[in-house]
Amino acid sequence: NANGYTPAILAAQEGQVDVLRFLAEQCGREALRATNAKGFTPAHAAAYNGHVNVLRFLTEQCSSEALTAANANGYTPAILAAQEGQVDVLRFLAEQCGREALRATNAKGFTPAHAAAYNGHVNVLRFLTEQCSSEALTAANANGYTP
Repeated sequence: NANGYTPAILAAQEGQVDVLRFLAEQCGREALRATNAKGFTPAHAAAYNGHVNVLRFLTEQCSSEALTAANANGYTPAILAAQEGQVDVLRFLAEQCGREALRATNAKGFTPAHAAAYNGHVNVLRFLTEQCSSEALTAANANGYTP
């Protein structure tokens, strides 16, 4: 569309694994890695919207590298999931990519913990603390702000 959202990004956003499977069969796995102009991928869309089933499919088709890519603003699927309170997504990302995925930062030092704190997701902060220790709650971003 005009914003660069590919069919794969839109299908991932809505949790449509069957559509993603069809796109991969018809267009190749590269369709599952496509980005819009801002670097937003199907993995970003799925993480933001809490679709673990889509992330699992993307991992099977593209490897776990698809789960850690940063968009043009430096936001990873983990940061977007934390922003939206998607604990199940964060758990899946940690299982597939290791705890380092939960410590991802953008260019300004913004982490999943910053995103969760800013948006009031105590459940995410609790999970991040369990996985990464209380260090996750004290990391300062480029402006000196902690979660």
